[in-house]
Amino acid sequence: YDLIFSSGVFHHIDKEARLPAIKELEKKKKKGGRIFVFEHNPINPFTRTVVKDCVFDVGVELIFAGSFKKLFDSIGFGKTRISYTLFFPRYKIFKCLFFLEKYFVRIPFGAQYFLEAKKFS
Repeated sequence: YDLIFSSGVFHHIDKEARLPAIKELEKKKKKGGRIFVFEHNPINPFTRTVVKDCVFDVGVELIFAGSFKKLFDSIGFGKTRISYTLFFPRYKIFKCLFFLEKYFVRIPFGAQYFLEAKKFS
């Protein structure tokens, strides 16, 4: 595949099974293709509260962006980038602030982050 996309999946995968899952994605990716993985950001206190209270997230372990990046880097992804998103609640009252989020992508407090991984093999 040229593009592989995952959103909110890896925190449901047992810690020991995450690296094999990443390796499987890497096998399916074409040379020069990209993998995008969105996950909840455990640094954000609101995110932790929402996940703790969600019936679908009972027993999950949120993944810190840095440790997730290390998993990708450990199998040779040399072009791995973390960006943070969802800094403001999605209510009309905050809509006037949404444009600011593109300037905050390196600040690790967004409710979610995404990892972009690219490998040329």
